[in-house]
Amino acid sequence: MDGFEKLPNLLKYVHLISLCLTAVSIILLMTPAAYHRIVERGEETEHFHRFARKTLLAAMAPLALLFVPTSSSWCG
Repeated sequence: MDGFEKLPNLLKYVHLISLCLTAVSIILLMTPAAYHRIVERGEETEHFHRFARKTLLAAMAPLALLFVPTSSSWCG
């Protein structure tokens, strides 16, 4: 833990934001499976396919933002 405590506050916040973005992305990726079982009762409908497509595309945005801090030069 000593190494993390020595980091500047900015990098600690970047780490926190990365963890939050990971959680949001995982939740969005898991949502269609639960929706399919609960709402659609396992039926494959056009509405479900639209919902799943939109949800999975929405999950890609926070996932893409995760690569910004790791690829930028200001993080060391």
